[in-house]
Amino acid sequence: MEVTRTDLASPKGKSLGTRTVWLSRDREFEIEDTPQAGGKFTYPLHYPGDATHAPATVAATVDVPRNKTTLTLDGNGKTVTSGKNTTLTAKLGKTWKERKVSVHAQSAGGAKKLVQAATVDRDGKLVISYKVTKNTNFTAVFDGDARTEPAQATSTVKVNAR
Repeated sequence: MEVTRTDLASPKGKSLGTRTVWLSRDREFEIEDTPQAGGKFTYPLHYPGDATHAPATVAATVDVPRNKTTLTLDGNGKTVTSGKNTTLTAKLGKTWKERKVSVHAQSAGGAKKLVQAATVDRDGKLVISYKVTKNTNFTAVFDGDARTEPAQATSTVKVNAR
């Protein structure tokens, strides 16, 4: 039986080759596989049938844990004069491949805005500057990758009147 696997690293599917698979009456089967990533894995199987057996299709989904990482955003509790720029630093810990962090700002009563989305530097840092006029909540987001879970960090900057 031809076996494929779809996952975060191979969303279009990856052939695992032809394997002998025993399918129980309860449509349960076992496949030995050592994935290089984490997340949700789907193993679809299709047996075309033969002269004495009807065709069969079955699939199984398995969740494989991904590594955790750290993401911090400094500046929480910082106070800035209205109309001045504030500088914040997001710091991303160890990941597998992806190193992009997005930082959003949401002032009191305002809509959430993307401040910057970029790859962190070699030290894992992304420095942003943003003009604040009201108390503002900042959120740094790492979407994760095939081996690393997503992460998020928040920071609130308070504003003083001029």
